[in-house]
Amino acid sequence: MMHGQKKQGFTLLEMMISITITVIPIMAVAAMLSNGQRTWNNVYSSTFTQLQAESMTALLSFGQWGRRSNRDNYVIYDVTRGNYTEALPRTTDPVEVVSGEAVEFHYWDAVKPSEIMLNVNIEATHYALFYLENKKLKIDRGPYPPQAVQRGKRRSGPNVTTEVIADNVKKVEFSHTIAGGSPQGAVRIVLTMQDPETKKETTVMTTTLLRIGWPR
Repeated sequence: MMHGQKKQGFTLLEMMISITITVIPIMAVAAMLSNGQRTWNNVYSSTFTQLQAESMTALLSFGQWGRRSNRDNYVIYDVTRGNYTEALPRTTDPVEVVSGEAVEFHYWDAVKPSEIMLNVNIEATHYALFYLENKKLKIDRGPYPPQAVQRGKRRSGPNVTTEVIADNVKKVEFSHTIAGGSPQGAVRIVLTMQDPETKKETTVMTTTLLRIGWPR
């Protein structure tokens, strides 16, 4: 009695079904990875663009108040544990760059500028203090005199307004050049910002020229 031979291997249909079953999950995983990468890129680009936008806003604000200020009456501060001390030259060199973590501008902001022009003893009417606190670049503004810093601490009160001009700030440095014991009327800011998720940093800088006098 003859028996039929046992079939060996797979038919073409079975192979196609097997390949299809294998490819589908691979394609699904690839799609998930692709979407994940695209989403991460979008988030990264959005965050980095936001850092750049905030840094540019900070530089514009710095330049705005600096250009209105008296070049003969401003202060750069060293800041240690919330205590402010004036940053002074550390050498006897005739020319030295002095830097600190805060700067106080004194500027003119009067309803009737003609009254100020007639009084040459008025050096400024208001102050603008730039400083770093809790990873935020802030600016305090208030009437002058007195100065923004009293006994090593920032002034506070109903006449003082505080504005945050940049978040996620890792470091800020203000500097100017002292020549022959006199400041040269130009203040530089170097601002380093850090993305809180990726830790990527971006550093920007600019220099502002202060007024000689109002309107002298």
